[in-house]
Amino acid sequence: MEVLVNNPFDFAVLAEGEMGYVVVVCGTSALFDVWIKKPRSEINALLSNQSALRSLVDATRLNPKI
Repeated sequence: MEVLVNNPFDFAVLAEGEMGYVVVVCGTSALFDVWIKKPRSEINALLSNQSALRSLVDATRLNPKI
């Protein structure tokens, strides 16, 4: 798995083949990861639009059960 972006204790963007993952760190006293699976084309679009990526991370952190 290739690490495209790694912001410790915030989020990471990973890629493997034609699929990608946005891994968001959630929680307060106990931390857990939420993995969002997306096609590689959507991952590339998020990487080129940092505000969209930040919006996805923030929305996931506010409601990790999506």
